[in-house]
Amino acid sequence: MPLFYHSGALGDFLLALPFLKAIRTAHTSWTLATREEHAALVSRLFPHERRLSCESRLLSPLSAVEPDRGALAALLERYGGLFGFVREARALEDLSRQLRPRLPVALAEPFAYATAHGQSIEQVLEDVISRARNEAGASLSSEDFAFPLEELPPLDPGSDPLGFLGGASRERVALIHIGASGPSKVAPTSLFREVARRLSELRRTVGWIAGPVEVERGREPPPGPCLLSPSLPLLAHAAAAADLYIGCDTGPTHLASMLGVSTVALHGVENPAWRPRGRKARVVGGAGGFPAADEVLRAVHDLEARSQD
Repeated sequence: MPLFYHSGALGDFLLALPFLKAIRTAHTSWTLATREEHAALVSRLFPHERRLSCESRLLSPLSAVEPDRGALAALLERYGGLFGFVREARALEDLSRQLRPRLPVALAEPFAYATAHGQSIEQVLEDVISRARNEAGASLSSEDFAFPLEELPPLDPGSDPLGFLGGASRERVALIHIGASGPSKVAPTSLFREVARRLSELRRTVGWIAGPVEVERGREPPPGPCLLSPSLPLLAHAAAAADLYIGCDTGPTHLASMLGVSTVALHGVENPAWRPRGRKARVVGGAGGFPAADEVLRAVHDLEARSQD
């Protein structure tokens, strides 16, 4: 039962989804070591695996500058192999193969590190998938990043992911997520408000989403009905129930895109490597800063037009 290790944030974890889907077909039983909330989100994709949080006892053999050979050997023996994303991946993979040559091992650099050194996320995934499955060639498309709606973890009976909208219409719902973990990724409040006003004029029902980090920072609350600090399963169901999602360069925006929702990602710096991979996603803004409301609305109209083709 090989161990798959991923300690990154939600966006990084979701971008690794093609790898998880690929090794599911090659290894029917394996252990997922990741954050508890991430494991809960993908639980129905992998119903037969155990899930672990990233405890220090799992991380220490992987994070040390000079890996403890004994600890790494014990980790490999306990789980029967190792997959994942970790700095100095090739050196650690080579050492793992020296210690336990009969066990499957395929490691890759974290996406941020790899893309900074000229590799795309797709190239990183294609390489590690090929090695994990012991076969040549792997070509990814947007479908490999898709998250099947029917595999979302179920909500409690009677739960309504859009219940926070109250008596507002459920037709043409646009969700605006105002937050991001990195302060530099958060678009100005004035931009969100102007976009919301323009969408309302187009007879869209606007709902807001704010994560726990927005509460911690004491940010001004959204000017409308808000889904506050939702669990990842609830957030996923809410996004899937909407027909438009607008958010910053952050994990929930990747999630909405992967669910097939029309998604507009607001970027404040040029970083095309972190664009959403869904077929119905647009990135606006970039090196020149966050976009104006007009640019956001043009992206919305373009998505609408393409959906009608």
